[in-house]
Amino acid sequence: MASLPLRRLIAAPHLLQDWCDGGEQEERHADWTELFFDLFVVAAVSATVHLFTADPTWRGAGRMLLYLGLFHFTWTSNTHLMTRIHMGRLAFDALRLLRHLGVLGMTLGAQDFGRHRRLFAGSYLLVRAVSLLCFAAVWAALPRARAYAALSALLHATMAALALAAAAGGAPSVAAHTALMGAVLALEAAAPAVVVAVPAANLPLHVGHIDERLGLLQIIYLGESIVAIATSPLGSDSPALQVLGAGLGAVVVWALFLSIYHLEASEHRHALRQSKLRGLAFLYLHAALGAALNTSGAGLLMALETYSGGKQGGGEHGGEYLPHVAWTLCASYGAALHLIAAVRATHYLKLPRRPRGRRRSGLGGAAARAGAARGGAAAKMLPPEAAPAAHRVRGRLWAWWAFAGLWPCVAYVLPFAANAAGTGGSLRTTGLLGCIAAHALAYVLVEAVMSHAVASEVEGAIDQGGDGGGEGGGGEGGGGEAGVEERQARCGGADDGARSVAEGFGAAMA
Repeated sequence: MASLPLRRLIAAPHLLQDWCDGGEQEERHADWTELFFDLFVVAAVSATVHLFTADPTWRGAGRMLLYLGLFHFTWTSNTHLMTRIHMGRLAFDALRLLRHLGVLGMTLGAQDFGRHRRLFAGSYLLVRAVSLLCFAAVWAALPRARAYAALSALLHATMAALALAAAAGGAPSVAAHTALMGAVLALEAAAPAVVVAVPAANLPLHVGHIDERLGLLQIIYLGESIVAIATSPLGSDSPALQVLGAGLGAVVVWALFLSIYHLEASEHRHALRQSKLRGLAFLYLHAALGAALNTSGAGLLMALETYSGGKQGGGEHGGEYLPHVAWTLCASYGAALHLIAAVRATHYLKLPRRPRGRRRSGLGGAAARAGAARGGAAAKMLPPEAAPAAHRVRGRLWAWWAFAGLWPCVAYVLPFAANAAGTGGSLRTTGLLGCIAAHALAYVLVEAVMSHAVASEVEGAIDQGGDGGGEGGGGEGGGGEAGVEERQARCGGADDGARSVAEGFGAAMA
């Protein structure tokens, strides 16, 4: 009984899942503690946006992306640790608080890149010191995770050494600080790939939990755009135009939200379950997507400041058109649409490959389903009457991918047309926002129509290809499941990409 209070303070870390679990993972969601500490990320994202709006040049953009990347990957490394290993009780909660106090210090240091750079580096050093303590606890308590803890600790110790050099009393110059923190960012970004490349250190991630956490992070990036829209002070010259511009900006953000979340990956076709390369692409594309969404928020803030006479200095003219604002908005918006399509492609796009057994995923879950083993034989089992529907599905899928790849390119052309119209004073910021909003609405509408068309064709192909699957459904205690597996194999033999998209559509439209 005397040890009971100590047990309430600290408990040994333990693995949440391992490769030997048979491929099934218990359902997990973000807990209240994770959601609370996400509030620190909200403040950090806002601080990086103001780095760019205060200096809307290539230098300002680079500084924003540097600090945003550091915030993103420090969040990612912590999330990967917490989704692999449970570290509970009060002692580890105190370490998490200490870590996020470091994030808070980084946020305060990000408000002025030049004057507060040592505060930023020192706070980052605190974050990495907490990480090293956590990895030491994992190494001591979990022999199975010692390779993971040792490799991660080595990477984080190197990052901490670079941060120490940036925070040293000699006060490195801005250029030296940028170089040192850039090296830290390179190590942060490389860490997931390094862990995956070492088999002994590659502990599985929880696929559903990681997917949910990254989704919440994108919501935070989108939220910065809403904050920028809602907190821009109204100008005295043309408040009605500014309100209209704010509404158009909200439409753009809403369209981006729909594009990200209207189609979710099915559990077994998630990129983290398919291969190491797809899983890493999924993680890195989310980092790039977050940067695009954050830059879009900065563009909206600068656009609305042209009405109120803010940092962009356009208030005297009531929404004066500024070329750098147009380029920021259009380039970030178009890049966001392309990256959304790229993230979706990590789940659903079928790539040419040699027929071979699918390897175990290097990132999430356990052994991926042996889809390649089913594919060769299943192609011969496809009924002749199902072939036309399968070809229609494939054609519409390629049309869908072509639209997702080509339509966002229009956004990159808008600044050229806007510059021609804006030079003579005939175009205002409101007109630019209206063009982007119209493009966004057209994208959402056309993609929704194409998605439903593909879904209906997929259902027809499944209905035609599944007639023979029920023949095996009369066995004892599981013949029905065998029939379902056979029907799925027949669909997969026609086109694995069509079947995977069908699963995604079924989850999204149920």
